[in-house]
Amino acid sequence: KLQRTYIGNINFEGEDLMPGQERIATIRFLLVKELEQYLTKGRKWWLHEGPRLIGEAEIL
Repeated sequence: KLQRTYIGNINFEGEDLMPGQERIATIRFLLVKELEQYLTKGRKWWLHEGPRLIGEAEIL
C-alpha cells in the first residue's frame, strides 16, 4: 500500500508531552487537496520528526 507524507505543524497546549502520555492537539497541514479524503473521524496516522517516528495520532 502506498504511503503519503504530508507536512504540517502540531501545537500542544501546556507542558511537554512525555512517552506514553496522551494529549489533544491542534494540527495544521499545508493545504493539499488530496489530503481532505483522509481527514475523517477515527482515522489514525503516525507522527514523524524527520525520519524518526515520534508518535501516533487519531482524529477526534
